[in-house]
Amino acid sequence: MNDPITRRKQSFLLRLPLSLREQATKVAQEEGTSLNHFIALALAEKISRMEHQHEQARKPLQAVPQRAAMHYPNPTQFPQVGRS
Repeated sequence: MNDPITRRKQSFLLRLPLSLREQATKVAQEEGTSLNHFIALALAEKISRMEHQHEQARKPLQAVPQRAAMHYPNPTQFPQVGRS
C-alpha cells in the first residue's frame, strides 16, 4: 500500500450537494483543470491554512515594547509622541 503507484490509483467517494458540485465544476473548467484536481487543491489549501493558524495560535504573543525594542534598540531612539 506504500507503493506510490498503488496510492495514486486509490479512489475516494465524495458526496457533495449538487449545487456545490456544479460550482466546483464551473470553477475547475474556468481554471482549465479537472474537478478532481480542483477538489484536491482546495483540500490541500484548507489543510495548509488550518495548520498555519494552529501554529500561529501556539506562538506566544510578544509584548509591544519588545517588538519596538527590535526596531529601536537604543531607548533614546523611541519616537516621542506629542513632544516638541
